[in-house]
Amino acid sequence: MEFRAPVGCFDEEKIVHPGFSVDVYISFDASDAMMSDKLDTTINYQAVYLRIKEIMEVHHNIIEHVANHILDTILNDFAKAQHVRCKIHKTFPALGGRIAAVAFEAERGR
Repeated sequence: MEFRAPVGCFDEEKIVHPGFSVDVYISFDASDAMMSDKLDTTINYQAVYLRIKEIMEVHHNIIEHVANHILDTILNDFAKAQHVRCKIHKTFPALGGRIAAVAFEAERGR
């Protein structure tokens, strides 16, 4: 998922929202979904995307806090989720040099 988001400590980042890439991996028992081919037996990834989009629209200072918020949200809002891993890339951060991205990854289970 890609976003432009108000995440950062510097005034410039609060005005010109940096780019972010968010990768989320959700582990759950998918045996019913694999057999039935029905949306209500799995985790709706559109719903996951919309929750992450909401999180990315709110100002946060650091990507570690954003990752924690995403992990908590998925585990709280999606009962089937057993384990979640989230990696956030801040693309072309304004750090005084040519840097493609910085990233933070965290994971949590029930």
